[in-house]
Amino acid sequence: MPATHRYPPPVPAVPNALARGAALRIAAHLAVVGAAVLLGGCERPPSGPLVVVSRLTEQLEGADRAFVGDGCPLDAERRPALGCPRWKSVARLVAPAPSEPRQQRLVPIPRRYDAPRPQILQWTLRAPEQSSDVPRPAAAFGVREPFLRVDPAEIAGPDAVPGTRLTLQARQPVPERVRTAAVNVPPGSVLTFGIGVDPGMPHEDVDEVVFEVAAETPAGERRLFASRLAMRDAASFRWSDHRVSLETVGGSGTRFVFTTRLVPRAGADASRTVALPLWGAPEILAPSRESALNVILISYDTLRADHLGVYGSALATSPHIDRLAVEAVVFDDVFATNSSTTSSHMSMMTGRYPASHGVFFAGLGLKPNVPTLAGVLGAQGWRTGAVTEDGMLRADAGFSRGVSFYRENAAVEGPDEPSYAATATFDAALGWIAAHADERFFLFLHTYVVHWPYVPPAEFDLFTTWRHEGVDQPIASAPAIEQLRHKYAGEARYGDAEFARLRAELARLGLDERTLIVITSDHGEEFGEHHGRSHSRTLYDEVLHVPLIFWAPRRLGVPRRIAGPSSLVDLMPTVLDALGVPTPPDVDGQNLLAANGRDRLRSDRAVFADNRFAEAALVMARTADAKWLWNVPQRRIVEAFDLTADRGEQRPVTDPAFLARGADVLGPYLARGSDVPVAAAGTRPAPDPATVEKLRALGYAD
Repeated sequence: MPATHRYPPPVPAVPNALARGAALRIAAHLAVVGAAVLLGGCERPPSGPLVVVSRLTEQLEGADRAFVGDGCPLDAERRPALGCPRWKSVARLVAPAPSEPRQQRLVPIPRRYDAPRPQILQWTLRAPEQSSDVPRPAAAFGVREPFLRVDPAEIAGPDAVPGTRLTLQARQPVPERVRTAAVNVPPGSVLTFGIGVDPGMPHEDVDEVVFEVAAETPAGERRLFASRLAMRDAASFRWSDHRVSLETVGGSGTRFVFTTRLVPRAGADASRTVALPLWGAPEILAPSRESALNVILISYDTLRADHLGVYGSALATSPHIDRLAVEAVVFDDVFATNSSTTSSHMSMMTGRYPASHGVFFAGLGLKPNVPTLAGVLGAQGWRTGAVTEDGMLRADAGFSRGVSFYRENAAVEGPDEPSYAATATFDAALGWIAAHADERFFLFLHTYVVHWPYVPPAEFDLFTTWRHEGVDQPIASAPAIEQLRHKYAGEARYGDAEFARLRAELARLGLDERTLIVITSDHGEEFGEHHGRSHSRTLYDEVLHVPLIFWAPRRLGVPRRIAGPSSLVDLMPTVLDALGVPTPPDVDGQNLLAANGRDRLRSDRAVFADNRFAEAALVMARTADAKWLWNVPQRRIVEAFDLTADRGEQRPVTDPAFLARGADVLGPYLARGSDVPVAAAGTRPAPDPATVEKLRALGYAD
């Protein structure tokens, strides 16, 4: 990033181009609708934003449903797609010791003999000390034979540890022709989808892949789309987005046919030619009669509330967010459900405490029956997207559930030079917004901009003095922890400037009048309050108190501040209530906007944080005036604080009655999570090397 970069800068060229493309699509769409009305050929469609009326991956019948994957990645973008079914285990072998004789094994390969394309096979390896399989994608190949002759020692390789488990997995490519069930196509509808080819699967003998979409109507089959992707072109391995008018096929009883054909290279054996073509998130959108809001949920990782001006920061960290807060509903006393990124974000997305959703750390997956905010909104017609910075927020943990577009910015922040990773993340978000400006959408935007390492870009490293004994002094004279806090404040100012860019783009696109903006964080950071600089280890307020701001013009009542104990589990039901969407059952959170007309929530409500997989293995309960920390292995309260007299949590209370009150408050939560074990060392799944590098840069790995 050039040193001359200033904020708020002009909107980047790529989002502008995307916006122009979106505007052209809107104009073309309106022209088609207008012509249809003039001809009297169809019912006048509604004039509101486009909403999702059918997800075609959910409309497949019979065996074709098995060819849908819920998170198919191309170039850091994951989408639910037709063409990437889950891998299925076919056989397991064990790598022999060097002293054992080499021998070949005959492995049977079950397959669908009516499938016209060969299966794709790959080996995964798991050493005895590992907790997860490591794929060997280079070993993937297509096969038609019912048996495979293999040498376990050759597959494992010369460096494999004896006893390494070898698992053969199979994946059947999508059939050449797939039909959906009959669906209704309202007036003014469009079909949207992405196409691409999985670069990790074998495609060496393929010259081109042909993609076609047709509609079967009572009047016959009509081709709607055709395109070719050349395997020599790197763009073929990224999502290519398309939007097709359905004006000519409107009505009920329409089936859609997705066809892919592989064109072999000259001289290749066509019977063994294999590739993995993908149809990403094919959806039918139609104009809506309703004026429901878009939603943009922004999470600044590790942003403690008191480092925003609206929450009392003495440093000018957030002028643009503060300006928004004047027109917003600001919740004063919101606490994270964990002091670690993965678990706390999952509470944000599900409305459940960790003991309910079960995702205590990166590597665990969300239970299959737990609905997410994106999934609920997607089922109600919102187009759903997410732009994140991965690491502790990986799609495969369940964060991509219900999301049609999930982009992971895998850039690694360095400890010495500013990376501008947040700028790239916001650029991707702005591009997505511009491309979907004519739709009703939900976007989740996550950035590590305030997370360690604290290396703000030079133009935001503004806090060069510190207040000591009533006098401003050079920051270089401050203690090391204070210098770090000022660098952290510069990161917050950088994140605030990126937010200003987003606000400017919303205004330019005319979306600010119909968009709900939610600003929050997953947890805070300690700067010496309890003898450290970090998070994840403790459950004191400096690592749990987070901002929560709701802004929507003239939709949330008068701007106001609402005090009282609240939690990130409240975010989901509060968003859904603001949109008029029912909240799923079994959530732990409550609608904070129910305090409308009041400035305080119930003071006797208890909120919880659960960090039982950290070194200290703690569970916290907090009311408006008291706090208790329960040590899970010791099964007792280890600290308690009277918050009316000790807001800084420096003087633990030992009064038996006070501790007994805490045990009563904690009891129901602990009972609900009693089947959750405390993790033993080494039981967490091993992340892939790229994730390890990211986590090391974030301070999570040695």
